[in-house]
Amino acid sequence: MARTGRPRKPKAQKQLEGTYRKDRDSGKEPQKLEIEVLKSPTWLNATGSKAFMQMAEMLQEQQTLSKTDLQSLAVMSDIYSDVVSLTRQVKKEGRVYESITDTGMIKRPNPKFQMLSKVRDQWKSYGSEFGMSPASRAKILSSVENEDDDPLKKLMEM
Repeated sequence: MARTGRPRKPKAQKQLEGTYRKDRDSGKEPQKLEIEVLKSPTWLNATGSKAFMQMAEMLQEQQTLSKTDLQSLAVMSDIYSDVVSLTRQVKKEGRVYESITDTGMIKRPNPKFQMLSKVRDQWKSYGSEFGMSPASRAKILSSVENEDDDPLKKLMEM
């Protein structure tokens, strides 16, 4: 069955964005990941493994990573590895290639460029699930700036 509506955000992310409301909190927050030594899955290649460790560290600092997120994070890291690999191949081979047909030489789009486009869409989708898109970062930054410009806060300090 398809899930309707927007995906739920973790409590920590809502607090950072300034949208957290206690009256809407169900209290069913996933347990935070408290692992001293976090290891990337063995099936990831070197690029994916490095990305996994970097993203896990960032998400732990934001306190938005739980144990149930590790498999999704591993898939996201694998997708990142594909993005890097395909980007290198497309830069080397070009976005189009020449093909000889019965009517002569024609230019066709490189299939790897199309694959890269699809993989980037997957990356974007996973990134938004983890709150790692530029839009979600901008939203967090704007809520922090709004707290500093709060006229009531300034009045209370006088």
